[in-house]
Amino acid sequence: MKSLLIDLDDIRCTKPFVMWDKQKISRLTTAIINTGMLLRPLILNKDKEVLSGFMEYWAAVKANHIDPFVCKEVMVIIVTPSEERDVASQLEGLFATAACEDNYRRYLKKQKTTV
Repeated sequence: MKSLLIDLDDIRCTKPFVMWDKQKISRLTTAIINTGMLLRPLILNKDKEVLSGFMEYWAAVKANHIDPFVCKEVMVIIVTPSEERDVASQLEGLFATAACEDNYRRYLKKQKTTV
């Protein structure tokens, strides 16, 4: 496994743009333009295909189309075939944690509105 900066044009994404919530992509695109970069690295296989970070990829592409100086290169982590299972397991755990945190934030917000 290695992390590096690579040209956005060198990355392939197998999940099309139309699969994602356009409002979320627009918000993320604006944030990428405002910060000048994508903060979270994309996870790629050895063929530079996105394994994780599909929505981030499309937001970075959109940001680059709006401002060619933004996201020309992005940070990626390239995993080997032998590492893919362990990486998928780790990502699954991270996504589950993020979902729990989102649910908890929604719960707290609801509690504030009912008090």
